[in-house]
Amino acid sequence: MNPTHLLNQGLGKLRSFLKLLQREKIPFILKLILGFAIVSSSLILVLEGLNPESNIVSLLDAVWWSFVTMTTVGYGDHYPTTAGGRILGVLMMFSGIAISSFFTATIASRFVDRRLKEGRGLETVTSTNHLVICGWNQECTQLLTILEGNQEWSEEGEIVLILDAAEEKFYEIQDEFPSMSLKFVSGKYTSDVALKRAQVAKARMVIILGLEELEPSASDDAVVMATYAIKSMNNRVKVLAELNHRKNVAHLQRANVDEIVVKGEFLGFLMGNATCSPGVSNVIRELLDVRTGENLVQEVIPGHLVGGTFKDLFNTFRSKNQSIVLGVITRVEPLGLEDILGSDLTSINAFISMAFERAGKDVDRMVGKGLETRINPPDDYIISPFDVAVVIRSSSEGLA
Repeated sequence: MNPTHLLNQGLGKLRSFLKLLQREKIPFILKLILGFAIVSSSLILVLEGLNPESNIVSLLDAVWWSFVTMTTVGYGDHYPTTAGGRILGVLMMFSGIAISSFFTATIASRFVDRRLKEGRGLETVTSTNHLVICGWNQECTQLLTILEGNQEWSEEGEIVLILDAAEEKFYEIQDEFPSMSLKFVSGKYTSDVALKRAQVAKARMVIILGLEELEPSASDDAVVMATYAIKSMNNRVKVLAELNHRKNVAHLQRANVDEIVVKGEFLGFLMGNATCSPGVSNVIRELLDVRTGENLVQEVIPGHLVGGTFKDLFNTFRSKNQSIVLGVITRVEPLGLEDILGSDLTSINAFISMAFERAGKDVDRMVGKGLETRINPPDDYIISPFDVAVVIRSSSEGLA
């Protein structure tokens, strides 16, 4: 597992533990114990100082005896020999039992309470750089199956599920995917409370799914509402959203969503091909089925192929691991105003720049950014450092 990820997990748990101590007034209890030990150490030192045969002769001996007596450990290496010292010892034993029991019970009850809240999805998760899945529908099983087969998410990445369901539903999902690090937040994903518990502000990616219990239009409204809420908490998080109607795509685009999936978008295409080109729909179905082994995936292009042609890329992938390259996806870098108008701004360009600033517009968002897909590009297409390959992979091994 990534050491940085482990360090972040450890720091998150430490911060959570310190907050727990503060909330349960544990520092006050510790101060009480320390004060009690100092007073008893001073008294035993005075009382035992009257007896020249006493074995408690220094402040260190007295402090050691106080803590050993309070915790009822009783090593016996230091003990009072005077009547006054023994009376003080008895009082220390009873007081120590009461203080230790209260301290232990406070810590234990809080951890039990927290565990119960986590099981019911009512506790704020401590994850960072994680994936949040909002909602659950019939496609989720396949979604988690794909993530389980991805090393990044199956071994290192934490996944937080926001479910408006009883904890039994989460336990069923957890039993189905035991190797994955899944966490549960109970509530509606349109609720700011649930989103904050899922630590959306610290997430790497969020997937928003349509709600099957709602009408399609109402489900889309919930997705759009959640998208705006998530982007307001973390504008840089990557958001993937599912819609029922294409007419609502514009709403998500205005919210700067990274990817949008419209349910049933390809149904007409599959039906048409099943009619006019029998067999094509079966091919597409197999490519989208994670169980067939013939998967449509994205592969990193090795550095020695960058700057070469698409033909070289195709031949290399085909010869090395029997994969077929269908095309490339290019990450389009956002353009700034200077890229459009030129770095040497004239008075007209300066006026345009000022108009954008006064309007409070983000030029980078207005000129566009994201991904550009090139399916079956020409053989002489030059592979850039921003390209990744879209391939039909026939095995689980990537290109070396």
